[in-house]
Amino acid sequence: MKKKLSENVDDNIKKVSKRRKIFITCILVLLFVIGIVIYVLDRKFGIIDKIININSIYIQTADNSRYIGVGEVIDLKIENGIGSIDCNDVKWVSTDKNIVDVYDGKIKGLSLDNAKIYAINDNKKSNEIDIECLVKVQDIELDKENIVLPINTSDTINVKIYPENSTYNDLIWKSSNEDIAYVEDGKIFGKRVGNCEILVSDITGDVVRKCSVEVVNIIADLILLDDTYVELAKGENYILSEEIYPKEATDKKIEWYSTDENIITVDNGTVHALACGQADIIVKTSDGKEATCTFNITESPKLYDIRYAKANNVFLKQKNNEKSDNVININKNDELQLLAVYDNWSKVRVPTGEVGYIKNKAYTVEKSYFINDVPFLDQYKLGYPTGCEAVSAAMVAQFYNYNVTSEDIINNTPTDERGIWTEEIVKEIEQEEIENDVKEEEEKEDVIEEITYGGNPFEVFVGHPSKNYDEGSYGCYSKPIIISLE
Repeated sequence: MKKKLSENVDDNIKKVSKRRKIFITCILVLLFVIGIVIYVLDRKFGIIDKIININSIYIQTADNSRYIGVGEVIDLKIENGIGSIDCNDVKWVSTDKNIVDVYDGKIKGLSLDNAKIYAINDNKKSNEIDIECLVKVQDIELDKENIVLPINTSDTINVKIYPENSTYNDLIWKSSNEDIAYVEDGKIFGKRVGNCEILVSDITGDVVRKCSVEVVNIIADLILLDDTYVELAKGENYILSEEIYPKEATDKKIEWYSTDENIITVDNGTVHALACGQADIIVKTSDGKEATCTFNITESPKLYDIRYAKANNVFLKQKNNEKSDNVININKNDELQLLAVYDNWSKVRVPTGEVGYIKNKAYTVEKSYFINDVPFLDQYKLGYPTGCEAVSAAMVAQFYNYNVTSEDIINNTPTDERGIWTEEIVKEIEQEEIENDVKEEEEKEDVIEEITYGGNPFEVFVGHPSKNYDEGSYGCYSKPIIISLE
């Protein structure tokens, strides 16, 4: 019996405890909701500030403006921490009634300048408002209301302000979407394709005008290919490079196609010859502009001039510019078929069949070789500062086991030891001047002219290898050294 009674007491205690928790939770939720409501009302109506300042009064213009035109009348609002106050129940004060007058909750602009206004109610003074009386802008006239602006270009909106004697002619410019177009003092810059509005207003914000702007792509007017006729052998590849005008065009999408894919196919400008015959490769812009190259495919390959890569890790480019994609990596002495030569680039084909562009300075007419075990002779230690030709010839001769020294070659080389020299020649010249159709002779003036003399380096060593260049020693080309070796 006691045990059962104890269990009932425990159950009752648990129920009471649970009810208390529920009650406390409800109170907390209610307080939270009240807090949220107060926060929202304060954000919207400033209710907390009004409660704190319940005994203060506050005035403001109906449109929150601090500007008034001469002869213009605007309304005022007045309130305390509880609510609005009847404008007739307060005393209105202007610090200069010659500039602005204030009465019955209204302000009237009288003359150009600044004055402060405030209100007094039950011996309590309100906040002060600094009012500027001015000649307001009545209208802003735009010379454009709609603009179509190519991307990455600019245009300017010119404006006229009325009346011309407005106190402030400064304007506020704004774009409705600066990602599409932005504006600086009437100059509009197109950034991205799309539509937006350019808004311009006076400093009071009372007069606002709009201009609609459409930013568009720059359309390609012309497309050209670097070739218009090409002969290929069956199985060979070729590459075409296009050029779009104007170069500022933003829509550079192109499409390649062949008029007969049984004869030739094309992949992003790279042409593959499949069978004998004739067909055209056409490239077309998204706006329909076209360029054509005709290909004549034969059985026998055409003979091309051969060039050789100068260095390792040279990239063959898809197009004739540095930023183009790489086709293949070529190395020193790789053979190149020279297909076409342009200002700075050449179109070449490598032995594996790939075709692309390479800088003109990246290849040479002959292969270059490195020969091991050539004896080294230092021309400066030997005392021949300008004798590189003779010393190099001695190194080659010694490599091929000839018992020849640099001195032997120098002694047998035809030489003009006078080297090169200059002489000054004084010339007398006569200057004439035509002035007012009268020919007048001026005084004669002496002119000194320097003339350089020397031997023919194709026939003799000009100077001597033991002398420096500033001593008149110049050197020679191959013929005098060949004579010495013979």
